[in-house]
Formats: sequence, C-alpha cells, structure tokens
Amino acid sequence: MARAISRDLAQEVADALKAEPAITVCKLAAGFELAGLDARDLVTELRAAGLVERDGRDSLEDVDPSLWGDDAPAGEELHADTRRTQAAREEALRSVLRGAPTREQAAGRLGITPQAVSERRKTGRLIALRRGREWRFPAWQFGDGDALPGLERLAGAYPGTPLNLSVWAVRPSPDLGGRTPAQELARRGGVDRVLELVGAIRAAAW
Repeated sequence: MARAISRDLAQEVADALKAEPAITVCKLAAGFELAGLDARDLVTELRAAGLVERDGRDSLEDVDPSLWGDDAPAGEELHADTRRTQAAREEALRSVLRGAPTREQAAGRLGITPQAVSERRKTGRLIALRRGREWRFPAWQFGDGDALPGLERLAGAYPGTPLNLSVWAVRPSPDLGGRTPAQELARRGGVDRVLELVGAIRAAAW
C-alpha cells in the first residue's frame, strides 16, 4: 500500500519542484525518504495530499512530463490510483478507529484529566487520529491502566503517519515471534526490539 504523505511534506515537495524544475520523481522520492514509492505511487499520494499550490499548478496532470522520468502514467491511471488509495486509506482508518476512545474516554481509562490527554497527544506520548472535530486514540496503545511504554520514542522513529503506525502496530510480525509490535511493547525489553524493527524498516526504505 502506498504511504500517505502529510500536507506539510507535500508542500516541501512543491518547494523542491519550484527550486529545481528539472528534478525527477525518483530524485524527489529519494530526497524525502519516499524511496519505497515508484513514480506513479508518489504522484498519487501527492495528489491526495493537495500538492500544487505554491508552484501554481492546478493538478498533477499539469506537471511537466520530464519530471516523471521514463514511466509517465496516463490521466485515467492517475485517477484510478487515487481512488484506490483513498478507498484503502478510508478502510484502514475505519479499522483503526473501531473501538478507539475519545479524549474523555482515554482520560477515564488512564485516570488523568482530558487536558492531560491532550498534552500527551501533543508531545507524542499518545497516538491520535482526527475524526471530524474530535481526536480519537487507537486502542492498541493502551495497556493495563496506562499507555504502552515507549510510545513517544516509537512515534518519533516510525517513518509514516499515525494511521500507518496504527495499522503496523497491530500486524503480527515474524521478526517478533508472530507477536504484533503493540504486544511486544508490553514485554520486557520489547521497546528496544520494536525500535530495532523500525530502524530496519527505515533502512529498507533507502
């Protein structure tokens, strides 16, 4: 599945296009830690992120074909890829938010105030996803009476969005003996093992 790109990162890519009009998509991908995306996936993700504001382009179909390299997709393929990406993201979001507590519910679960929950979210000690006007806190990150250890370090190290992280955290890993990263965090020494796995993921992206 293609990796979602934040609007901030998309704007940085737009700035790179403006600074170096002849840059190729492959060079863009490598420069922004997106080497795992091919040209078509990268542009699909940039479309979904709303790129093209600062450099004056209205849509990615208007990008100079020389920016693509040798594998320029047709407009129909771009639209189809965008629809598939959006559908996959919505399905992943629905799955992650299933049973995810609100801020007030998370506060009750942790025995702290809603304001303290917001502070933990801002500092990366809790993972949250926005749904409409409220924040929801994926259930995988909660242990017995507290959040799992190492969340702040994990959130800072993981090379993806909170949604990507939440999908990955509940997926059994052969590198963790078939346990999910969330399960491993609760084990003795698990934080270091999970961070080692994240390091391997980051290295593989290059």
